[in-house]
Amino acid sequence: MPDDLITAVVDQRLRHSAPSTGFALDGFPRTLNQAKGLDTILSHKGVQLTGVLFYDCPEEELIRRLSGRWVCDGCGAIFHFEPEDPAVKQPCPVCGGRLYRREDDTPDSIRTRFKRFYESTQPLIEFYTRRGILLRVDAAGEVEEVYLRSLAALSISP
Repeated sequence: MPDDLITAVVDQRLRHSAPSTGFALDGFPRTLNQAKGLDTILSHKGVQLTGVLFYDCPEEELIRRLSGRWVCDGCGAIFHFEPEDPAVKQPCPVCGGRLYRREDDTPDSIRTRFKRFYESTQPLIEFYTRRGILLRVDAAGEVEEVYLRSLAALSISP
């Protein structure tokens, strides 16, 4: 989506909600233009961005995670299975539908997606690092561990 369109969508959403204790935006901004648009939106609301979480994880671990993603063609539920897991050949445990892997969840496709992601994200990392608000979070490990690290980076007690 074009930067101005996605920024307008975020602007519209933030106009209809006035978070008094803070908020999180997942996957936005993704480009430097979107980050600058977010600055404009927040300045009009009198809000200052205080932290940007950057989840840092080895690429091979991310490839392992994404290539293990399976989706149900019936209900859309998402599961993670290791390649040798026999559950992949079973019906969806939620609705009995067929599980499939998206075409872009192969290791080679994932590497291509990461290359594009890093090209557009590196300027953002530098932008927020210069502002002193980039908070790196080690994203290796279990979900609960990463969640607790995220809270700690934001100085929030669990």
